[in-house]
Amino acid sequence: MLVLIALSQFLSVQAAIEDSHLTCSNIDWLRGGDFCGGICSDCGATDWYCKSATAVGPCEGDEAEVFVVTTMEGLMSIDDDDTAYITDSSKYALIDSSTISNGVHNAGVNTNPAYGYSQTGVKLGTSVMGGYLGVAGYIAQEDIATKTNTIRLLDTSDNAVEVGDVCITQINSNTCDGDDRTFSSGEYKFSAFGYTSGTNFVTGASVAYIGIRLKLELHGATTTGISVNNGQSLEDNNLGDVTDILITMSNFDTLNFSFPTKFNIGTIDFAAGTSVTTTETQDAKIKVHTADADSNTFLVDILFPIGGLNAAGKFFIYDPTVTSTIRTATSGTSLLSPALALLMPILAMVFM
Repeated sequence: MLVLIALSQFLSVQAAIEDSHLTCSNIDWLRGGDFCGGICSDCGATDWYCKSATAVGPCEGDEAEVFVVTTMEGLMSIDDDDTAYITDSSKYALIDSSTISNGVHNAGVNTNPAYGYSQTGVKLGTSVMGGYLGVAGYIAQEDIATKTNTIRLLDTSDNAVEVGDVCITQINSNTCDGDDRTFSSGEYKFSAFGYTSGTNFVTGASVAYIGIRLKLELHGATTTGISVNNGQSLEDNNLGDVTDILITMSNFDTLNFSFPTKFNIGTIDFAAGTSVTTTETQDAKIKVHTADADSNTFLVDILFPIGGLNAAGKFFIYDPTVTSTIRTATSGTSLLSPALALLMPILAMVFM
């Protein structure tokens, strides 16, 4: 079933991005309650790196003045363990954004029930070895509960197709029978998903993980602090596993990214239409590194064990969340209740 998320007072506006490495200069904002999310509106027809970008931030008006832009930097194969690759470039290979050939880029509003949606994704690599990375997001203002989601992606012929009933909860014995995923009014829900592709998708014997690399870039303010795991500094974390990221900004707003440790895998079949079969729930690892105070950027790597993704036609889906709080500079008290944030484009990925 499609995750339907009610949205009242839904607004779409444009806002400029300044001083960004992206070719994007405007964002179409979608507002739900006290939170805004959006996608670039003026990308070149074939600039799929720009089209993969998503923005999210707290808003009191029709757009977010302070927000984080997330871009898809590529798909990785990682040797040996889950930390050495960060400081030793010989330990990983990256199919980077320069190989993007096509993608998905759309957003809109549903009225009955009312919810806003945004979907982006990119195909990268080659016909021999590659993948698709995408994200599907929805803004809500009523409580919802579901075990599945609907995603939009490109098939092997570059046709945009919609796939429903993709499991986003615990899978037991090939059955999607875990607890409902619940999303409260004011939350943003998104799924990162992917599939592997190619006539010869082969990984070496030393490869331990398939990973997705995302770049997060703050706009409209400077970063006064990045902490992980409920207050730990990046230095103290020392490339350990991460379950949450808290960004504190110079205007006293905060964004909190919450990373579950579970993801679902399965297969994707294009033979007779496009269908996804999810078969198992596995453990993921999240790494945060390479923070740059001058550019207000840092990298997030999401790592998946190679065992279920070591051939073409393998599929995965991962469901992180983001919350936001606006605070006063003088008292630090919350002006807005937490609201789940929009696309990390982190986020969504489709490997083929």
